[in-house]
Amino acid sequence: MDFCKNNLQSLSDGYCLGETAFPHITLCQFKAAFVPNITPQGFYSPVLLDVNHRKGWGKHEGFMWYEMRLQKDKKITTMQRIIADQLMESNAKLTTPLDDFYAPHITLCRYVESIDVNVNEALLKLPKNWTFEIGRSDQNGQYLGQ
Repeated sequence: MDFCKNNLQSLSDGYCLGETAFPHITLCQFKAAFVPNITPQGFYSPVLLDVNHRKGWGKHEGFMWYEMRLQKDKKITTMQRIIADQLMESNAKLTTPLDDFYAPHITLCRYVESIDVNVNEALLKLPKNWTFEIGRSDQNGQYLGQ
């Protein structure tokens, strides 16, 4: 996303969408000894609610997450539950919250809490084409691809 590269890259600390970190909506993060065979169910057309700054926790304490919050509807929560059930049947260990605690979003960058992010959010565009993929992420959750 050019927006992130042009506006956020210099502010980011360990996470910023760009050439190696792809925009994504995480349904389930998991740890597994092998890549499970997962069958995607349905299709989700994200609806942007707003752009949000969210305080980090755990290993991300002291950081803020800059993200596009998406509408949580029955389609995405049902899709998440089906995928989670398939992952658990494959003995994968889920590392993301389910159900009430799930908050669909697209993370744009992570930055140190003390930085003041002042960008023109009107330039943000929600990606149009979405595919279902299972892939690798780094320690900060950046999706690196299949």
